[in-house]
Amino acid sequence: MSAATFNLVIEQNSNFNLSVSLNDGAQPDPHPINLNGCTILSQIRHSSLEPVLATFACNITNAVNGAFTLYLTYPQTLALPITTSSDTLRYDVLLLRPDNTTERLFEGSVSVTEAISIQ
Repeated sequence: MSAATFNLVIEQNSNFNLSVSLNDGAQPDPHPINLNGCTILSQIRHSSLEPVLATFACNITNAVNGAFTLYLTYPQTLALPITTSSDTLRYDVLLLRPDNTTERLFEGSVSVTEAISIQ
């Protein structure tokens, strides 16, 4: 299955939190994807060949129900470069299973909006 596209907007100098629940997409009754023993990895870069600009904290919050969060602290968001239409950032989310298989769950662009008030 191809990774879904989900574009993010991150505000500088603010915590960023995204809650996700995975299911198998079966209709009419989708079932949660069990995340027991899995690890989630997600990074922001200009491209795969460029250095990592930020690594999301990825916490599985309810493994049986396929729930996890991606989180950046406000110092991490403040360190991200402001993006323009010609300068975008990219991210993806990888699911690492206990059997050593990997799946890209979703990917997309990251737009970073400028913070005016800095603490």
